[in-house]
Amino acid sequence: MDELLTRFDTDDREAVRSFLLTEPVLIFPLQASVPEIEKVFGAGVRIVLEPVVNPETDDLPVLCALIQITDGDIEGAIERMDSFSRDWWYTSRPRVDEKLLFNVEMSV
Repeated sequence: MDELLTRFDTDDREAVRSFLLTEPVLIFPLQASVPEIEKVFGAGVRIVLEPVVNPETDDLPVLCALIQITDGDIEGAIERMDSFSRDWWYTSRPRVDEKLLFNVEMSV
């Protein structure tokens, strides 16, 4: 798991580690997501992991993978996110039961 976490950034590594220990089914999709994200957003794109309460259910925790956008092109980022979701994530998502979410986030 430590090797996996070196590819992702987080403000709270222990919280992410604890989340993944309780939801080990997420480890493979996270590993598999990196090359798919890089295909769409570019090699070495920064991805921040953040465990949060699911905003849709208000009670089930989820792990958010926030793809950092630094070029200021939010419309382009949303289009790329749609492409990532349509071409890869939607076919992988059922295996993780809505416990892993991907999104874009503007970064300075």
